[in-house]
Amino acid sequence: MTAIRLYAKEFSITDPIQTRALSCSLEAGECLQVIGPNQSGKTLLAQAIISDKIESYNGEVHKDPDVSYIPQQAWNTLNPTRSIAKHFYDILGLPIPKDTVVILERLNIPPLLQHQPCAILSHGQAQSAAILLALASKPKLLIADSPWEALSPLHQDIIQTEWLQHCKNGMAVLLFGHDATPRLGKWYFKLQPNRQLTPNIMKHSPSSEAFLTIRNLRPQRGPEPNPINLQLNLRQKMGIMGANGCGKSRLLMAIMQHIPYQGEILIDGKAITNDTLPKAQMVFQDVAASFNPKITLGSTKTDPSVNIEILMSLCHKLQLPARWEDMLPQQLPRTVLTSLALIRALSREPQLLLVDEPFAMGDMHWSQQCCQFLNEQNVAMIIVDHQQHFLNQCCHTIQQIPNET
Repeated sequence: MTAIRLYAKEFSITDPIQTRALSCSLEAGECLQVIGPNQSGKTLLAQAIISDKIESYNGEVHKDPDVSYIPQQAWNTLNPTRSIAKHFYDILGLPIPKDTVVILERLNIPPLLQHQPCAILSHGQAQSAAILLALASKPKLLIADSPWEALSPLHQDIIQTEWLQHCKNGMAVLLFGHDATPRLGKWYFKLQPNRQLTPNIMKHSPSSEAFLTIRNLRPQRGPEPNPINLQLNLRQKMGIMGANGCGKSRLLMAIMQHIPYQGEILIDGKAITNDTLPKAQMVFQDVAASFNPKITLGSTKTDPSVNIEILMSLCHKLQLPARWEDMLPQQLPRTVLTSLALIRALSREPQLLLVDEPFAMGDMHWSQQCCQFLNEQNVAMIIVDHQQHFLNQCCHTIQQIPNET
C-alpha cells in the first residue's frame, strides 16, 4: 500500500540556481531519508508536505491521512503543565502502554517522572517522550524533521530500535536530517553535497589558576542527580557530556542562579549568589526562546549591555545572512539564531560563558565553523553537548556526568 507519493520540482530555497527535483513513492514499511546541510530547505519542505502546501515547490503530494509529524524541537509540542501520562491518555484514551513504560525507564524517565509536569523534563527527555507519542497512534506514515538531534547516542539507539519495530509493522517514514542513519534504510536523497571542512586549532591555553569551583552540587529541579564536582580555570573550555536527564542543563542553570541547588558554587574561592555572580552569559538549548518573537533581531544592536563594535565584528566573522536585522526570530533557522545568541553573549564581554548543546541542530559544516569560532574566544566556557567529536575540538577537557541515583 502506498503511504505517500511526492513530487517537488524546486526546494533548494536558499540557492534558486541549484534547484533540484524530488520524486518518490513510499510503500508501507519503507523509509526515505532526505539529507542536506543547514538552510537547504529540509524543514520548509517537511512543513509544506505535512500542511499540503507543496504547490509552493511546483509539485504535488498524495499522502495517507493517517500521518504523524515530529517537528524539530519536538519537546515544544508538549504541554509543560501536563504529564507524559496525560499526553498518552489524550491520544489513546488509555494509560501509557506497559512496553512504553519500560522504554521510558530506559530513557531515564522513571514512572514517577512520567506522572509529573513535562516542564521539569530535560530537552532530551521531552524529545524522547514526544517521539514515542508520535509512534503511539501507530500511524501509517511518519514524517520526522531531525528528530534525535537532542538525544545522546544511547537514547538514539533505544528510540531507533522502537522506530524500526513500527516499520516492520508497516509504518512508512519520510525522515529529514543532516546525515543519513544507515540502520533505518539505505534509500537517501541529498539536497546538496557536503562542503569541505577545515581542521580546528585550539587558539588559547588555559591558566593554571582556578576560576570556578563546584563541590557536591545537586540541582533541586527535576530528578535528584548524583553530586557534581568540577573545577574550571581561567580561559579554560570544559565540555560536559552525559545521558539525557542526568542534569547537564540543570548544572548550567544552577551556576546562573536560575534554580535552587544544594552544594557550593565558588568563583575565585568565594560563594556566589545573585548579587555576587560575575559577568556570566548563557546560551540556552531552546535558543529561540531567548529572543522576543514580536521584535526584529536588529534590536540586539540597541541593547545597552552589548559592545556594538564587538557585536558587529563577530557578526561579520560568522557571516550572518543579509538583512538579519530586519527579520523576526521565527524567520531564521536555529543555527543562525544560535550564532546570533553566541555573538550577543560574547559582545557583553563575559568572564564566563555557558553554552547548552550548540551542535544539536547543526550540520557538519556549521558545527565545524562553530567550533572554530568558540576556539578563538579568550573566555572561560562550559559547553554541554552529546557530540564528543566537536567537544574534543573546542574544549581543553571533557567531564562525564553520571545518571541520577
